[in-house]
Amino acid sequence: MVVNEHYMIRIPDNLPLDAAAPLLCAGITMYSPLRYFELDKPGLHVGVVGLCGLGHVGVKFAKALGAKVTVISTSPNKKKEAIDHLGADSFLVSRDPDQMQAAMGTMDGILNTVSAVFPLVPLIGLLKSHGKLIMVGAPEKPLELPVFPLLLGRKTVAGSVIGGLKETQEMIDFAGKHNIRADIENTVCQTVTSTKSDRYTNGKMTRETGDEDVRFKILYCGICHTDLHRIRNEWGGSKYPMVPGHEIAGVVTEVGSKVQKYKIGDRVGVGCLVGACHSCDNCINNLENYCPKKILTYNATHHDGTITYGGYSDHMVANEHYVIRIPDNLPLDAAAPLLCAGITMYSPLRYFELDKPGLHVGVVGLGGLGHVGVKFAKALGAKVTVISTSPNKKKEAIDHLGADFFLVSRDPDQMQAAMGTMDGILNTVSADFPLVPLIGLLKSHGKLIMVGGPAKPLELPVFPLLVGRKIVAGSAIGGLKETQEMIDFAGKHNITADIEVIPIDYVNTAMERLMKADVRYRFVIDVANSLKAA
Repeated sequence: MVVNEHYMIRIPDNLPLDAAAPLLCAGITMYSPLRYFELDKPGLHVGVVGLCGLGHVGVKFAKALGAKVTVISTSPNKKKEAIDHLGADSFLVSRDPDQMQAAMGTMDGILNTVSAVFPLVPLIGLLKSHGKLIMVGAPEKPLELPVFPLLLGRKTVAGSVIGGLKETQEMIDFAGKHNIRADIENTVCQTVTSTKSDRYTNGKMTRETGDEDVRFKILYCGICHTDLHRIRNEWGGSKYPMVPGHEIAGVVTEVGSKVQKYKIGDRVGVGCLVGACHSCDNCINNLENYCPKKILTYNATHHDGTITYGGYSDHMVANEHYVIRIPDNLPLDAAAPLLCAGITMYSPLRYFELDKPGLHVGVVGLGGLGHVGVKFAKALGAKVTVISTSPNKKKEAIDHLGADFFLVSRDPDQMQAAMGTMDGILNTVSADFPLVPLIGLLKSHGKLIMVGGPAKPLELPVFPLLVGRKIVAGSAIGGLKETQEMIDFAGKHNITADIEVIPIDYVNTAMERLMKADVRYRFVIDVANSLKAA
């Protein structure tokens, strides 16, 4: 063979050439995502789906990097091989519902090597919050992608294919250092001539004010699309009677004896959360929004067994940890929606590192979420393209909100011209839609972040993820520390929601208009001036 030296890899002297050769594809295919997706930290729990040509070297690399490794397979008879020969720590039979249930939420990352069509939900369920499912095998047909499990755990589904030349040399040197080689069966002209040890080429509405509680008079409450879903029980689990509302702003009227951060008269708000366990990894890292025991502001059960009620009411009591101080320069009515819509867009911009000046960020949908997303992205220095099905929103997006470009998603010429231009996309829509066009807009290593939750799973094409190492991930609101950071950033940059203020007796009409997307861009209830005592 003749090849340019740039593409030549030096194989360490201690590695036999026959058992090193498969590492130049299978090895780098597994090594690269372990490094890129930061699954190379000692003590992390990594799952490997499939025990074949890719999977068996993936186990070896993950173990050499210090990971705890679980092999996930449909074949129980591979358990002994996985543990005794390859050194995996545990083995999970994917067809055994009891085993799968017991392992739910235990893994930091999973490398999926199989190319068969399979359901994503069970694998996503094995991930911890912020876990990553990395596809290195390519199913022939698109997979159904359920968005809610991504949103609620800020989990990632991504693809990865081989690696660059520098990383491939690094991989083979690492293999030499740790004596990693493929298990092989040597053949000549399809006739077996020698065999190595190997088989793998294949109660009350509001509680009393406690010692750590803040009671405040509600002045304004935004109407979020979530309120509509909950009222109509479209996501299941709705509890009635229900008091919706998690974009709440008002003024403190009473504080408990142990409250330190607030005093009577302070301008405050409460967003989507009023409780969590305060002991899990997520809570310790200020990510209460991903706590498995989080308590939502309404339609949830509090620690004392009572039902939580939201902001379509005249007052509220919340633990001071869940109360947000609203900057003096932000009007309370236009700041209230930021406690849901604002943090929903701000958090993924920060977490997925789309907050660097000069990056190109797309925002799909120009509604309650999308319009504040444009404002935050611009304030962070991004070049922003609004992606919409409605051409008539172009002037609004550019002239009023400050977007740099506008892309009509139904126009194939516009979409083709924008292919491969964006570093990240925040998708706010909850309707069913094809993922392929949006993934195509991303540069290599680009990130498609879902913040809207379609009711039905979407078809996930894996090849476009593999060939560009692209990510599809979900994100849901943010922790309390980040929410305060967001509202302070909004105050500094004078970011508010564009709103239509309504009286409480207009709520039913507002809901009907919201279903038709007939709002620019957020309804806010003037609670103080329109809610009368019964």
